[in-house]
Amino acid sequence: MNNSDAINDVLSRHGNNGTRLMQILRETQEGLGWLSPETLSIIAAGIGWPRAKVEGTAGFYTFFHTKPMGKYRVLWSDNITDRMLGNIELMQAMCKALWLEPGRISEDGLVSVHTTSCTGMCDQGPAVLVNYRAITRMTMERVAEMVDLIRSKTPLDDWPAEWFVVENNIRRADMLLSYHLSPGDALRASLARGAEPDIETASNERSWREALHAGDAGRAPRLTKSSVPACAAAAVPASPLA
Repeated sequence: MNNSDAINDVLSRHGNNGTRLMQILRETQEGLGWLSPETLSIIAAGIGWPRAKVEGTAGFYTFFHTKPMGKYRVLWSDNITDRMLGNIELMQAMCKALWLEPGRISEDGLVSVHTTSCTGMCDQGPAVLVNYRAITRMTMERVAEMVDLIRSKTPLDDWPAEWFVVENNIRRADMLLSYHLSPGDALRASLARGAEPDIETASNERSWREALHAGDAGRAPRLTKSSVPACAAAAVPASPLA
C-alpha cells in the first residue's frame, strides 16, 4: 500500500469527516511517521477543508510532526525535577553514543533525541518518552542498553517490560480519591436535585455527593439558614430559606 492509499484508508475509516481531523492526523502519522506537505494536501482534499486549516492544526500540536522524525523518537522530560535528577547529563550521553545532536535526526533516519515538557512523572524521573511510551527512572546503564536496542532496531514491544512500569505513588485518601461511586449514582443525584424545582438545592454550599445520599432518601436537600456560612447568610434572600 502506497502513502496515498494509506491516507485514504484512514480517511475512509473516519467517514471523511473533518470533525475527526485530530484522529485522522494521529493515525496517519502513526502509519507514515510524519505529516508531509503532500499528506496534508490529501487529507484536506479528503475532508473538504482548506489546506491551511489542516496544516494549522498539524502545526499547532507538539506531537504532530510536519518534518521527518526518526523511527525511534526519544523525548526527555525537561523540568526542574528531572534536571535535578540529571536528565541533561543522561541525554547528552545518549546523543554522544548515537552520534547526533539534540533536536536532530540521525543521518540514517533511525533516531531523533530531544526534550519535551513535563511528562507528569517527576516522582520517578528522569523520565523519557520513546515513541510516546513512558519510561521512568533512567540511568546511565539504561541509556547504554537503550542505545544498543535502538541500533539493533529492536521493536519497543521487545524492550525490557520493567522499563515501562509507572508506579502509582498517590497515597492521599479523601473524598476525591477514595470515594467509590456505583454506576448511575451521579445521575440519581442530579435527578434528586431536580425532583422539587420549587425548592432551592444545596448545590452551591455542599458537595453533590451529599445530594446523592439525600436522593437515596427520596428527597432533595434543602438550603436552610443553619447550612449557610455566617459570612454568607446576609447575602442570601430570606424567602427561599426553610
